[in-house]
Amino acid sequence: GFTANYTYSDSESGFHNDVDSELPIPGVPENAFNATVYYQNYGFEARLSYGWRDKSFDSNFGFADQIFPNGPTEPGVDLTRTYGIWNRSYYQIDAQLAYQFSDRLGVTLEAINLTEQDQSQYLQYENLPFTFESGSRRILFGIRGNF
Repeated sequence: GFTANYTYSDSESGFHNDVDSELPIPGVPENAFNATVYYQNYGFEARLSYGWRDKSFDSNFGFADQIFPNGPTEPGVDLTRTYGIWNRSYYQIDAQLAYQFSDRLGVTLEAINLTEQDQSQYLQYENLPFTFESGSRRILFGIRGNF
């Protein structure tokens, strides 16, 4: 079998910062796509899934700044600036194999983030990195029992 979906979300929230107004709902990308192919027959199951999401607004970040309107030798004026934190676009591929030996016993092998994709955020502009999370592949093995 095969399943797929695409989501378009043109959202607005009450969030704003020094650069943008009418920011989207936090954590909601404008575009997202998911697809899965699967096979199931005689107790054997296999699934391969792909998920992608566009960049998305996460939250705002405020930081202190100082300006010197009367020159560098005069006292400065303290300001708080606010920039948006944005999640970069991201995709992930997952897979699962399973076999059901009987109505009571089965095994499962699952791989999450097969291609070890990293996730990161930037501060308002794509060339200002903010956070980085190293993507790691997770392999899970399970035994299913019905007693």
